[in-house]
Amino acid sequence: HCHTAAMNPRYRSIAALAATQHSVISGAQLLSLGISTSVRAKWVAAGLLDPVGHRSFAMPGSQATWERSLSAALLDLGGVGVAAGRSAARLMGLDGFHGDQLEMLVHRPFRRRVTSGTLRSSLSPIPRTDLQRIDGFEAVRAERLILDAPLFGFSKAEILRRPEQDPRVEGGLFDRLQTLLDALAEPSELVQ
Repeated sequence: HCHTAAMNPRYRSIAALAATQHSVISGAQLLSLGISTSVRAKWVAAGLLDPVGHRSFAMPGSQATWERSLSAALLDLGGVGVAAGRSAARLMGLDGFHGDQLEMLVHRPFRRRVTSGTLRSSLSPIPRTDLQRIDGFEAVRAERLILDAPLFGFSKAEILRRPEQDPRVEGGLFDRLQTLLDALAEPSELVQ
């Protein structure tokens, strides 16, 4: 019965949804598409789904990419997390951010969720105005990225990397941040 899963209309709908999420689907999405945990277990045993996260699965034969890993990590958070930190910087194409770090941000009540990578939390909810959609991912905007940089342990050099001709990030923002960081380094300047 598992060998016919690939012909199953539900399996085709799962593959179609996964295709929009870098070949990944969550356990919750499988349930919403009528796939019970027992059927899911049979499909995993038959190689029709590959576990890639704590609660996410990849389509067999899909390439193990950073994007697939980020998608799995975010799906493991159940829709409450966004790409942040170095992950958001990489998605934005900012200079020097090419690593494979998985860094996500959630509102504090969700900070105990289990996922791959680094999960940080914000005391206040993350407003929609602080977010953007890039390559199918919900990610923080550049301004929020800079404000949350200490949560992810960014170095001063990482924060102050100036984008080269990047229309998504205004150079003036980096200039203001440089002034603020310089003032924080020399507290006497804050008083003047």
